[in-house]
Amino acid sequence: MSQQSAPKSTRASAFPWVTALYGLLFVAAIAILTLTVLNRISEREEILTLNVVDESGAPLADAEVAYGDNLYRSGSDGTVRLSMPEAVEAITVEHQGYSAVTGEVSPDHARNQTVTLVEATAPQTPEAPDTAASATSEAPPTAAATAPPNIAATAPATQQVADGGTSRSLSTPTTTAGEIAGTLRNIDGEPIMSGWITDGTSFAFSDADGHFVFEAGTIAPDATLTIFASGYHQQDLPVPTDGQPLQITLDHQMIKGIYYNPNIANTEEEVNRLVEIARTTEVNAIVIDIKEELIFYDTKVQFFRDAGIVNPIMDLPSVLQRFKDEGIYTIARLVVFKDS
Repeated sequence: MSQQSAPKSTRASAFPWVTALYGLLFVAAIAILTLTVLNRISEREEILTLNVVDESGAPLADAEVAYGDNLYRSGSDGTVRLSMPEAVEAITVEHQGYSAVTGEVSPDHARNQTVTLVEATAPQTPEAPDTAASATSEAPPTAAATAPPNIAATAPATQQVADGGTSRSLSTPTTTAGEIAGTLRNIDGEPIMSGWITDGTSFAFSDADGHFVFEAGTIAPDATLTIFASGYHQQDLPVPTDGQPLQITLDHQMIKGIYYNPNIANTEEEVNRLVEIARTTEVNAIVIDIKEELIFYDTKVQFFRDAGIVNPIMDLPSVLQRFKDEGIYTIARLVVFKDS
């Protein structure tokens, strides 16, 4: 009797549509990836890259680029990336100590350009990108190339500033006739924020870009302005008579101070002893303790009076005046996180 082997069974898949589904998903994934790449390439073509350099070709960081309604700042490599405009758009590139370049950008300009800024004292004309060719060669010099930056109004508007990929708020300074305005910087050319400018009655404070302004009629024409900021030497200047903005530079002051706690020693002899130390040593500043848990001077803040924590053991105005007469820099110590 011959033995016959059983035939091999061919088993159909229970879910024949699974294989087709995988195929469709694979095709869809490839399509999405292709579209993404094409979209990225398209986006890349719509970016205008400006390379801001000096005459030697070295990149200029922190150059300000006014473009459309925004103000941008170049990164450490001197580059600024902008969106290509849909129509002709004005652009200005400037940097502290350099002549500004002003021109226009249109959709058909090159996507990668170099802007060369020339030091303000140099006589030659700065090399502008092809975006600004017509503006710099045919038009008269713009205000940006000859005048200092505009001055901040009391309540300035704000613009969005791109700083190496991040954003911050920056004032868009404006002035009107009769206002007294200026810019406050240190010897390194950096803006000084929260500097005080006063004629003894009216006060103005510099903003994040060092700009300040007094409204028309608030300062007498023959007044003297006193300018000071924390960590800088004080400066006195007459009010400008030509209506031009003040460009003020403050020098750093090395502070070497000692501590005065009126809660421990609050006598005229103690104040005299501190003054004598400042006269005879390199000490030039005194840190005055005005509040620990109690407030040591006659504050008019009703909140603290109602809390019963005012203990005026020190005549603060007279103490400050005594130190000021001696040319001593004063610093207030205000303990914040110690209240019952």
